Amino acid sequence: MPLRSVQITLVNNTPFALTEYRAGLCHGGGWSGVPPTTVPSNMQVEWQSQDGRRLTGIEGFVKYTCPQAAFTGDGTPPPSTSELVYIHWDNPYIWGKHTNPIDPRTSVSNISAPCGGDVSWPGGTGGTFGTITPGKSTVTQLFAVSNNGSGPNFNFGTGPVGVGFTIWFAWPAYLTDALIAVEHDINLEFTLGLRMKGSTRGSINHFYDGSQGLRALAVQAQQPSLRQLFKL
Repeated sequence: MPLRSVQITLVNNTPFALTEYRAGLCHGGGWSGVPPTTVPSNMQVEWQSQDGRRLTGIEGFVKYTCPQAAFTGDGTPPPSTSELVYIHWDNPYIWGKHTNPIDPRTSVSNISAPCGGDVSWPGGTGGTFGTITPGKSTVTQLFAVSNNGSGPNFNFGTGPVGVGFTIWFAWPAYLTDALIAVEHDINLEFTLGLRMKGSTRGSINHFYDGSQGLRALAVQAQQPSLRQLFKL
């Protein structure tokens, strides 16, 4: 097992197919599963990067282009507006209080990755993507489903979704002396969902059994409401 690794599962709960625009590793040993070049609608993909036992840790990013219309309904081509789906991960050899292990965002303007030969988005015309015209606002959003991993003095667990949000948004609270101890392996796993913006259906249907009622999801995750649970 590597000293540091990050595995990401992305579930696309939208009607849009994502196309990889750019992926890169800032440092680390390499990919043990590369980000796929396409993420079809309503499909799940995963990738993993790991260090090369050179005490460098692992950091990388991927950028996907997401069209903002799947169809028009009258047979005409859909509008050519798109948005950026951006995921950055970081699992350094020595952690600090500003370490942010996962940064997933959607945007209609470029998000600069911190390293790894990043290129701006969108970039020019022609080629694989043709002309990419950013939309006026985002129509999708990324949300945390679960976090898991192995490392000193912490246990992520594998859901419910409240576990994911607790770790994600209160990460500095988990940075202890034991976590920073470099003799430990730290291998992280994140599951992210991409949904239509504000859609609880896109958050629930693929991941959770709603037979006990939607309120039960919030209670199980120790959140006061579904709105808080899914960050709506």
